[in-house]
Amino acid sequence: MVVWLQSLKLLGRFPFMGSGLGTFESAFPLAQGASLEGTRWAKAHNGYLELMATGGVVGGAIATAGAVWLLLLLTRKLRAAVRTDHRAALGVALGSIASVATHEFFDFGLSLPANAFLLVSIVAVAAGVRNGVSENLDRCESGPSAGDRSYFEELKAAARGAGHGQRSA
Repeated sequence: MVVWLQSLKLLGRFPFMGSGLGTFESAFPLAQGASLEGTRWAKAHNGYLELMATGGVVGGAIATAGAVWLLLLLTRKLRAAVRTDHRAALGVALGSIASVATHEFFDFGLSLPANAFLLVSIVAVAAGVRNGVSENLDRCESGPSAGDRSYFEELKAAARGAGHGQRSA
């Protein structure tokens, strides 16, 4: 907790732009109090405080805006999702974000490249989910009659329960 309070002092020294992203270890001694004298801190052990101390209010605002936009996007996609696998992917992404967001209060997990890469991968898969029923049937070019639109119209009719294998003229 002492490191957190002194991280706020660092933010007070560089409130607008911060000390510079990735500079916590070298900038922290400027705010380090006597109670931590003789110790070296590479991280604030709170991702949000470290971001604010090194990125300032501007960096914090940019990160917050990006996070809010991403959460709104994923939530909107989840509400509109029809397929259960799409809902599952979106739920996993939102759960992963919630888990990492909670963890960042007590540690610096996203500073580790493997953790950041895994979170980005999970969120990217979910963000790529398309809403509604498959939109690729009209563009499909594989199968016995590649490029034959009537073949795909027959497939659509069969999927709706009409046509039952009869080709339309």
